Amino acid sequence: MKIIITCSQFIFLSLLAIWLTSLAFGANLTEPEEVKALKDIGKTLGKKDWDTNIDPCSNHTPWSMPTVNDEMINVTCNCSIPSDNFCHVVGIFLKLQNLTGTLPPELIRLPYLEEIDLTRNYLNGTIPIEWGSSNLHRISLLGNRLTGPIPREIANITTLESLVLEFNQFYGDLPPELGNLPRIQRLHLSSNNFTGQLPETLAKLTTLTELRLNDNNFSGKIPDFIQRWTNLQILSIQGSGLSGPIPSGISFLKNLEDLLISDLNGPDSTFPPLNNMTNLKRLDLSFNKLSGNITELSGLSGLTYLLSVSEAFNSLHINCGGETVTSEGITYDGDSNKEGPSTYIVEGENWAFSNTGYFFDSNAPTTYIQQNITNLSMPVSSLYETARVSPISLTYYGFCLENGDYTVQLHFAEIMFTDNDTYSSLGRRIFNVYIQGEVVLKDFNIANKAGGVGKETIERFRARVSNKSLEIRFYWAGKGTTQIPQKSVYGPLISAISITREFKDLNLQTGLFTFRQIKIATNNFDISNKIGEGGFGPVYKGILSNGTIIAVKMLSSKSKQGNRKEESRIKLDWPTRYKICVGIAKGLAFLHEESRLKIVHRDIKATNVLLDKDLNPKISDFGLAKLDEEDNTHISTRIAGTYGYMAPEYAMHDKADVYSFGVVALEIVTGKSNTIHRQKQEALHLLDWAQLLKEKGKLMELVDGRLGSDFNEDEAMMMIKVALLCTNPTSNLRPTMSSVLSMLEGRTMIPEFVTDSSEKMDEMKLEEMRQYYYQEEENEISETQEQNRSLSIDGPWTASSSSAVDLYPVHIDSSYWEKRN
Repeated sequence: MKIIITCSQFIFLSLLAIWLTSLAFGANLTEPEEVKALKDIGKTLGKKDWDTNIDPCSNHTPWSMPTVNDEMINVTCNCSIPSDNFCHVVGIFLKLQNLTGTLPPELIRLPYLEEIDLTRNYLNGTIPIEWGSSNLHRISLLGNRLTGPIPREIANITTLESLVLEFNQFYGDLPPELGNLPRIQRLHLSSNNFTGQLPETLAKLTTLTELRLNDNNFSGKIPDFIQRWTNLQILSIQGSGLSGPIPSGISFLKNLEDLLISDLNGPDSTFPPLNNMTNLKRLDLSFNKLSGNITELSGLSGLTYLLSVSEAFNSLHINCGGETVTSEGITYDGDSNKEGPSTYIVEGENWAFSNTGYFFDSNAPTTYIQQNITNLSMPVSSLYETARVSPISLTYYGFCLENGDYTVQLHFAEIMFTDNDTYSSLGRRIFNVYIQGEVVLKDFNIANKAGGVGKETIERFRARVSNKSLEIRFYWAGKGTTQIPQKSVYGPLISAISITREFKDLNLQTGLFTFRQIKIATNNFDISNKIGEGGFGPVYKGILSNGTIIAVKMLSSKSKQGNRKEESRIKLDWPTRYKICVGIAKGLAFLHEESRLKIVHRDIKATNVLLDKDLNPKISDFGLAKLDEEDNTHISTRIAGTYGYMAPEYAMHDKADVYSFGVVALEIVTGKSNTIHRQKQEALHLLDWAQLLKEKGKLMELVDGRLGSDFNEDEAMMMIKVALLCTNPTSNLRPTMSSVLSMLEGRTMIPEFVTDSSEKMDEMKLEEMRQYYYQEEENEISETQEQNRSLSIDGPWTASSSSAVDLYPVHIDSSYWEKRN
């Protein structure tokens, strides 16, 4: 059957189709002025991939698309406004977009805009005052580089319900006008530089449900008017600068679920009344100088814990965030509890942990246990496959410990960041560490200390246990952080904890023992208890009746002091020498820069560096040490130290120790004493010889010839160059010991040291020095070969001069080394 359409019918149908199309698609078009506004907003923000040729409300790329971070680039619209044929922009979401621009004043050209979310970008500048005339409901600027005060015009946004300004660089007093926000529910101001007292007008914010003021520089007390915020569910005032006491009126906040108030300034105060807070789930009142009894908590059953342990412990080992594991002969307790944030968990027989805070990203980990995502580069990695993390505060508690001194080892490795240029690699994790309430690490950066991500650093401390408990707290308040890493992970991280008792207090009232006691302790000087021999006789291990281990030297009538030259030597291969040098540098860096009391040793020399049984160096003899003056300008009026090791200026500042370290480093490389005294002749100095060889371009001739070719040339050259830098006659041109350590560990390039040509020594004298050292070396090699006929250890010997020999005061015989190896 044929259908015949007349001309008039065709025209009618065409018009009908056009009309229906306009109904179907016309509403999808964004209001043209808003499209222009979006173009300008993108330009101001630094958003370069918005294409205004595509309708922003079409839900097409690039206006709505997922990113590699599982976030959404979203421009949301409302196309259902009555009597309006256009769509209007109501939301802009640009999280994690690496935006580097400024906040756009053009926002007010979007009259229907309700929400702007620019979380975790690199935006700078201030909040435009123009925003005060907008109709925004929610503003999130978390994690940028924004500065300036909060403009009082913000208080004109009477529709505002949520204002999130955390983790920026805002400063100044809070404007009193903020109290005029009638609908505000969420006010997050943490991790900025706000100052001044909280305005009294904030008492009017009775709609508040969340208030965060952490990590600021406020002043004054926590105001009593907080009791008017009866709708509060979350109150977080940690490290805010505010002072106590916690107002008693806090008991009126019956809807509180999270009460986090810590690090208050001011005098001691009593524990606040909390019994009415029946909804309370998370409580942190640490570091507030609270005193008195904790009473009337019967209604807070979720905060009641009972621990019963029947024995005392003298060690504790925890694999934080992981399962039970044995590493280097030590079993570490598992710590894999997956409870959420702000919890207190009793784990092993004698330890527990608490975790405080929330990560701000919905994609952030909920168990607060992190699995390694980088390439680990340490010999034993079993302790670093996992770690426990926290947004703000992570505390481990040791219970039922024997009272006494303990060594605390904290194992760190940055396993969440990468070495690439993604956003996650740009975040810096900086936090403090407290042991027994005392700060031991401030602004600690794991990756910096370890020399990169995926590398371990073990920090060691001493702690005193006096009430059978030990507390280790990792606390992050945002200081020093410029960005927030991917998934908002920015708080402290710990891989493992090891706590062991130090059994060093022998309680010996006198040093006198009867010969009978000594015979019993050493089993009548049994050969199996012989641990070494020196120039004056053998040394035996003894065990007293109370279990105390002692060392007994038996003086031999046949001994001669000269025998010390032959019998006290320990063979040091190159790796051991390098380890000793790095160890000394670490010790001095700690004394100068990391110790709570900055110490200048003033007498660093070979004889003041002792070695333990594993040949690890220990700096000793602090008889001349002085506390470092704050301005580092005090000069000693008395020469202190040892000639040959003293810096030219005889100063009491840390650069004098740096000079002495350089001399010792040269001795370790060469195996020779710094100063050779010759009868009726001028003394020779190792440092002068090093300078001559540097001018000749023959620095490798400094390396101890007895090592042969069995040494690392790069490390040797590194040690020599560092030694020459340290012995610069001009003190302010010497590096700090932390810089020295960084150079020796290969983390920092070694700058070239240019010798002052005006101080060149007489060529004939230096040639004489060269001949003397070479002849001495040949003689000692000959002596060593002769002695090797009766000794069983192979390898190079240390130098025989009085100074260099004493660098290695542990006198151990060959049988000991055979057993050890």
